[in-house]
Amino acid sequence: PVENLQKEKSSLVRVMRHELAHAFVHESGGRDVPGWLNEGLAVMFEPQGAQWAAETMAGSSARIPLDQLAGSFDQLSGTQARVAYAESADAARRLFDEVGGAGVVALLQDIARGVSLADAFERRMLTPYSAFAAALR
Repeated sequence: PVENLQKEKSSLVRVMRHELAHAFVHESGGRDVPGWLNEGLAVMFEPQGAQWAAETMAGSSARIPLDQLAGSFDQLSGTQARVAYAESADAARRLFDEVGGAGVVALLQDIARGVSLADAFERRMLTPYSAFAAALR
């Protein structure tokens, strides 16, 4: 049963890191973490996730406003979903680059305590969420 494991190892590692990131986000931020942040962090921590996101965004002019990526990605078409995951990973990476892991964890914990995304974001990033979202376009 494990004969093909070596062939599938890279895919297995990618999926496990993605799902482990989701578990961490859920544990730290609860149920109200916006979809873009949840999925973005999960993709960002995949092997070559940031590279995949950059290449996907470079290969497409389509963009979805960050506010529209707050919920589930379930209703998106295949192409829209690829863009949504790539944009989310790019946004999460930018956030991570600006405030580091501790800042992202603090943001997630604020959300878990019931602080709105806009208020938590401004508190941790020292910039309005709307400005961050606009800068991504």
